[in-house]
Amino acid sequence: IDAPEIKQKEGKLSKKYLNDLLSGRTVQLECNGKSYDRLTCLVFLNGTEVNAQLVEKGYAFDSPKYSKGKYEARMQQARNAKLGIWKTIDTSPFCTRHKN
Repeated sequence: IDAPEIKQKEGKLSKKYLNDLLSGRTVQLECNGKSYDRLTCLVFLNGTEVNAQLVEKGYAFDSPKYSKGKYEARMQQARNAKLGIWKTIDTSPFCTRHKN
């Protein structure tokens, strides 16, 4: 998945949702690759996949390069319902990172 950059106004909203969800809790990680020298992982909280939940609730994009479209339908549902970041977002995290 791909969450908004912190410098995007939606980045703070996405970060708050994730922090509220996970703060003080123990998560399980399934790390399976790297992106820009960072590990890419599936995150689980009590057996529930947090990555999917972030997309479903409208706080992250599907990143098909890594997910192979696994979250695309959930992202479209959140987008259509204008959940979370979809109320106001106008630029993807990818485009924000690669402006130049």
